[in-house]
Amino acid sequence: MATERAHVPHLCICVCTRERPQMLSRFIESYLQLKLPAGLSISLEVVENDQQQHMQGLVTSAGTTSHPAYYHHQPKLGIPCARNTSIHAALSRQASHIAFVDDDERFDPDWLVNIWAYLNSQPEETVVHGAVYSVLPPSAPTYYEAFFQRQIEPTDTALDFCRTNNVILPLTVLTRHGLWFDESKPLAGGTDSKLFRAAHALGVPIKSCAEAVIYEDIPLERANVRWLSHRNFRIGLTMGEQASQGADANQVTHFLRQSGKATSCLTKYLARTLLLQRKEKNIRYWFKACKTIGCGLGSLGVKVDAYKNVQGH
Repeated sequence: MATERAHVPHLCICVCTRERPQMLSRFIESYLQLKLPAGLSISLEVVENDQQQHMQGLVTSAGTTSHPAYYHHQPKLGIPCARNTSIHAALSRQASHIAFVDDDERFDPDWLVNIWAYLNSQPEETVVHGAVYSVLPPSAPTYYEAFFQRQIEPTDTALDFCRTNNVILPLTVLTRHGLWFDESKPLAGGTDSKLFRAAHALGVPIKSCAEAVIYEDIPLERANVRWLSHRNFRIGLTMGEQASQGADANQVTHFLRQSGKATSCLTKYLARTLLLQRKEKNIRYWFKACKTIGCGLGSLGVKVDAYKNVQGH
């Protein structure tokens, strides 16, 4: 069972990985460079989500006395399954706090000092989400940055939800409310935002900390229109599913509304294409259309296996 405000707080930094040893190596290297706040112990909990164990040696050989690293294996494919395994790891470690990050990311050395200081300035059961800056491969068009870069909220912004790409919270937020990642569709996306929306609905505050910086390395396989189209479609599916669960939700009305928005975006995209306007501005309407189509279908319960394939080997 997690300790409540343990005398010596312990943070489990949890990351799930599959078939990306080079990215995981870069991630671990950045973990080892983290500056430690006074009075806090940490551990890295790496969950390999694969039927075979490939990363154990890489993980167990990397840890140090001040920055230990531990390996866990979850053979059932699916990010929510792996994330739940990391929660169990934090519970067995009797951690006071847990952080979730992605294996395609790298810490700024001041990340932990900054996010820990801000967390401790907030009410006891607060979730804090940091800033994630996307780093494109050198060969990618520079205008793609706008399509990958998520909005960076100013510090102290109140959020309705967040994701597991840079987040820290007391473990009691999960244990007190019985919150786990939904494993019913393990290869679908959106289970992280779903969990934090549920926490927010229970009264858990979620705040932003722009000084807690993490860098996301974009694999070359993702730096193209096709992948970005799929990504926007998947985001729309999650948005549509969540919208359909509202108290005043009407699935058919929502679907028709989103279909109208998608038609408008496609019309603008085609008109701008015929007028030979700048591609980077024109294609934005195509991505908006993909998202709104997904939003409409998501309200009808459509799902896709977003994490069946792995990029960034």
